[in-house]
Amino acid sequence: MSNDSPKQIGWAIAIAFLFALMPGFNLIHLAILLIVYLFMVHLPSFFIFSLIFKIINFQIVIWAHNLGLYLLKMEALNGIWTTLYNTPIFPFTKFNNTAVLGGLILGVFLLYPIQLLSVKGILLYREKYQAKVNAFFEKIWIVKVIKASNFYKLFLKYSEKYAELRKVL
Repeated sequence: MSNDSPKQIGWAIAIAFLFALMPGFNLIHLAILLIVYLFMVHLPSFFIFSLIFKIINFQIVIWAHNLGLYLLKMEALNGIWTTLYNTPIFPFTKFNNTAVLGGLILGVFLLYPIQLLSVKGILLYREKYQAKVNAFFEKIWIVKVIKASNFYKLFLKYSEKYAELRKVL
């Protein structure tokens, strides 16, 4: 596929961290999903790591809450928060929630470092472990059954066509 390069998977992991760091669902989450679809990051990695980060981020959310609380209580920023809250769209981002604001700021600052670490991890995995993992899964009977099925062959055929179509778009 055209979007399984280490950089695109790395960006998927980094954006998944940002996505999972903010609680609930708001306009920021919708914008992140739009970015994920428009910039062709690796979708399976994005969704898997969003789930993983959502499950394990409870300690980081406490830090995000503290950061958001600090920013929302800063006297120097009161005018900005009031102006943003009085605009038609910004209240739907729920930026006035401490965990959302702190998660957004923390996630944006950690976006590039997480992407770099992810790319290094992916390259290490591909170099040292991928062949062993693939050989292990090839021996499992359910994998053999799935790969022998017509559905799998049809999936491969259309996934190649889909990849070609995404390159054009």
